[in-house]
Amino acid sequence: MMQRFFILLIAAGTWVAADRADACGGLFCGNTPVDQTAERILFEVNGDNTTSAVIEIQYQGRAEDFSWVIPVPALWGVCATADGEAHRDNETGHPTRCQVGEEESPCSGGVLPEGLTCQALEVVPPSVVRALDLMTNPVIIPPPTTCSDRGGRGGVMFADATVAAPESNDAGGVQVTELPSVGPFAPILVSGDDAQELVDWLEENEYAITQEMVPLVADYVAREYQFLAMKLEPGADVSDIQPIKMTCPGDTPSIPLVLTGVAAEPEMGVKVFIMGDNRYQAGEDWSNVEIDVNMVNFNPIDGSHNYFGLVSWELDKAGGRGFITQFAGPTGQGPLANVPPMGRIEDAEETAAYLRTLFERYGYMSRLYSRVSGWEMLSDPVFVSLDGGDVPRQLDLSDREPIEVCGDNNFRVACGRFYCGEGARCGITREGGEGCVCPEGTVARVVSGPQGVGRNNPRATVYCANENFDMLASMAPDIDTPGNPCQAIDCGAGTCKIIGGAATCACDDHQVAVLSEPNNRASLTCVEAFKTFEPTQLLWPVSAGGAGCGCGASAPLETAGLLAFLAGFMVLRRRRRRQPQRLRNDR
Repeated sequence: MMQRFFILLIAAGTWVAADRADACGGLFCGNTPVDQTAERILFEVNGDNTTSAVIEIQYQGRAEDFSWVIPVPALWGVCATADGEAHRDNETGHPTRCQVGEEESPCSGGVLPEGLTCQALEVVPPSVVRALDLMTNPVIIPPPTTCSDRGGRGGVMFADATVAAPESNDAGGVQVTELPSVGPFAPILVSGDDAQELVDWLEENEYAITQEMVPLVADYVAREYQFLAMKLEPGADVSDIQPIKMTCPGDTPSIPLVLTGVAAEPEMGVKVFIMGDNRYQAGEDWSNVEIDVNMVNFNPIDGSHNYFGLVSWELDKAGGRGFITQFAGPTGQGPLANVPPMGRIEDAEETAAYLRTLFERYGYMSRLYSRVSGWEMLSDPVFVSLDGGDVPRQLDLSDREPIEVCGDNNFRVACGRFYCGEGARCGITREGGEGCVCPEGTVARVVSGPQGVGRNNPRATVYCANENFDMLASMAPDIDTPGNPCQAIDCGAGTCKIIGGAATCACDDHQVAVLSEPNNRASLTCVEAFKTFEPTQLLWPVSAGGAGCGCGASAPLETAGLLAFLAGFMVLRRRRRRQPQRLRNDR
């Protein structure tokens, strides 16, 4: 049977498994209002029936509130030396699997080679996944421009592309095994035969868990999963957090998104990087979606484009379950020909060394992207190898008619890059603000959306969320409770509802939900809609063109996205071409 390596996205964590049902991953959300973003996962298909996953954890909050809980199969691990470093095969450089007698049974006892222990975890330089993202980010080669008024506007400038800166304890029916420290993390292994006892233990140890999550935990317990839990070592700070690397059996990467839906922010961005010997794409019941370059539009005056709106729209047409291959190509060529300058980041040398090793060890890389909401996470995407051709990262618009960029021309298409969700419409106010007109059964929620040119932080935007999907409903506080999310916003003529632990606005008919202050999440409100548009507005039915002298620059596409999560159960204490430009955003 084909073995699969699973990893779950959610506030931060990972999952691995030996077959379709076997994986490690899941998510519990804490009561503490933290911003945890980790939406990038790197798979390394080792070629020896093991796969490694590097999960980037970007966490903002207090060190004492950080926790990570990941379901793992019973047998997992690699051999490690006394100092915790993975023991590697002299020829392949791959982590060595632990052998006990004739059976491969890592971390389950027995006699290992002298000087070795069994350990499945490593840490990698913090900037590795981000650097790989920047190197392969999709770029737009814009249409030519014409300037009838030479004394007017100058050219569009874009930022550069350098990387910015075991002892077992019996707790009743729950077994708790201490594991060796890994970087700043203090891991333990928790297991039990009774789901309720396990849930009780999590609650007693200040992990926030709701009744809506109990069936998910029970399902893992029924499949004899254990739970890897990690907190920070005493004295460790949030700044010490590094990407975690897990090596487990299986050669088919998969992301168990079903459990991720517990606390996924709507329209969560997910980036998957797969290093191996050939190309990978989504398999089984997840679609492989292509973006027609003829639908992509770019405004050279302000650098705006419709790419990410198109991505969301096209993915929704595929039922919300699909991936777009943004790049696929061999290492040693194109954007992966060389490791670029790392800039002034602290781990520049370590990051460059890790990337060079990747490019030497693996012959091919695939980059896949999706934006998905919790109610769409009905099955776990599996990634399968294929013999398909390369996919360039450039979206070439250079053969189009020139666009006038001088004089009085400053064309802008209302709602030309704004997508609000399936069945929703984009609306504008009389003042020109853009927002969402949400259909029945949905509410307006602020989410992390694709960022503008030259910035690294996520952009707050509005999206229509399914109000009937709420895995955190039992944790919702009363309206008068201090810290109630609805106390921080004014929905105007609409009504505030707590959905998925966040304040949302249910607007009246003929109203549009907007941010009255750009990028201010607390400014969500309902106002009268001046005009509304169907998603076809993303195709820019109104544009500008002309003829004359032309010039151009390439624009970075920037994404924003995930909820949190990269893989796993994030658990928090209950405390309250011209020159193609690389993407600079973390999503």
